[in-house]
Amino acid sequence: FPYGLNAHNVALTAWDNMGQKIDLLRVKELDLHLAKLPLGDGPLVIKRIIIKEPSAHFILNENGLVGTRGLVKPQTDSADDEEDTTETTPAPPGSPPTSRKKSKKEKPSDYFRLRRFEMHDGQIVFEDHRQRANRPVLTWKNLNIDLDTEPKTGSLYSYELSANNASLATVNARGKVDVDTAMLDIQRFVVGVKVERGRRQEQLPPAWQEILQRYDVAGIMSYSGAATIPLKNPAQSQYHALLDLSSGSAQISSGPGRVDRLALKVRMASEEKGAAT
Repeated sequence: FPYGLNAHNVALTAWDNMGQKIDLLRVKELDLHLAKLPLGDGPLVIKRIIIKEPSAHFILNENGLVGTRGLVKPQTDSADDEEDTTETTPAPPGSPPTSRKKSKKEKPSDYFRLRRFEMHDGQIVFEDHRQRANRPVLTWKNLNIDLDTEPKTGSLYSYELSANNASLATVNARGKVDVDTAMLDIQRFVVGVKVERGRRQEQLPPAWQEILQRYDVAGIMSYSGAATIPLKNPAQSQYHALLDLSSGSAQISSGPGRVDRLALKVRMASEEKGAAT
């Protein structure tokens, strides 16, 4: 105190269409450190966040994600929200001074101070309750994330990201992000996946688990590359990547036939629609 907060058994709750209470997010332990005193009307400036054993629960129905309405204050164009002020500029002798409106609206770079984010042993549960969906509950377990950022110039930050889903997948990425323009530059990313024969992968969707078991799949795969992603318009993203299945095997039928070893490399890149073939 007053630069930090440590809380246990934190929950964000909502009610579904049947009036039942659900936890949108529950965290066993939350450790939050501020970059400055939370005084005045300005935003909360966070330096470090450490989350232990978080569990997020998403339920999708015909009206969207349950519990998300009203979480964020809607944007308005009212004068109160803009908080404009008038700035006067001196003029040469004999000329009247000029004035212009100066907006106090904050940019993300005004309050972005996050240097470290950690998530330990996280879990995500997703349920699709839309009509005709008929999909089983999807659960990801054992999620761990480490993110470090470092300021460069103005709103530009470099970052290092590592994540893993224990015993199944690892993710590493580095690059830069402009927090004002929401431009994400991934200079290098690597996703590694390892599937062991006979081992149940409970963190995968049930349909995927069934396929792995039915065909007795085993193998090691990596997906690597680079990308530039405008987060406000992801459709304009540019990327190049390599999918490398270094070793894979599977039971391809109910008979004795088996693919003992399969090696595969696929190179992919974004292109203009006219050039893509």
